[in-house]
Amino acid sequence: MVYYNSPMYNYVDLPGRNLYILHANISELFAYIIYSKRNYFFNDAYAERVKAFSMRFLILLITLFLLAEIFLPKGYHKGFLVEYTGFFFVTKVIVFYFIYKFHQYRYKMGYAHHRVAILGVGDSDLVLGKLLMNNPSLGYKLVGYLSNNEYKPDVEILGELDELASLAENYKLNMLLVTDPRYFTRDNTKALLSQCNETGMRIRYVLMKGFWSNQSYTGKKIDSSRLFEMFNPQEIPLDKLTFRFVKRLFDILFSFVVIILIFSWLFPVIIVLIKLDSKGPL
Repeated sequence: MVYYNSPMYNYVDLPGRNLYILHANISELFAYIIYSKRNYFFNDAYAERVKAFSMRFLILLITLFLLAEIFLPKGYHKGFLVEYTGFFFVTKVIVFYFIYKFHQYRYKMGYAHHRVAILGVGDSDLVLGKLLMNNPSLGYKLVGYLSNNEYKPDVEILGELDELASLAENYKLNMLLVTDPRYFTRDNTKALLSQCNETGMRIRYVLMKGFWSNQSYTGKKIDSSRLFEMFNPQEIPLDKLTFRFVKRLFDILFSFVVIILIFSWLFPVIIVLIKLDSKGPL
């Protein structure tokens, strides 16, 4: 027998527990809608990430108390809501710290990232470069900038656009980021794509958020952050995660079939032929 005032009463009260779970999930959803800022930072210090976590969890705590009046029964434990939020806040800070250090290590060692150059040295180019440098989780390694006209002493200028072929080979570049709207016309896009395809480089157009709303490119997929929007002017099937997964799965299955159905009898046959043709021991 479990008494009403016993702690075990709340444990076996499944409808009550489900109500608390529903309340927490809806509160988290509201907090995400209210504060859905993407995690792009202009300072590499982990404290900047913690500030973003703190704002989200503060909104979550306020939302928990507001929605508790609707979902939870009267006399609910207010301290539990604070403890619940604090526990998940500490857990997230610790877990994300290890993820943060892991991405820093991968970025430092050169694993799993694109080696990119930015075409131009304007203000938006420098802001984009800082964004890439301070966010290793984005998967981009900024090597330097390309500029035909303007040079700045504190910016790593690799060369000019006409030298793209040699620069791509010397610096192992595999992607070019373009922020100058002059290249966003169809004629200039074709010319730039032709030049990048000859060197085996991919290209991405990047501009301040909202630029694409009046452009004919809006039918294409646009990756968006709080400040920038990125557009791929030349999509190929393997750019999509689904196609990459299908291709990888096909490669694995094909290799498995070859090993099981062909190598299983081909190797013994080869061994027998070598044995018959050999005058000495195998």
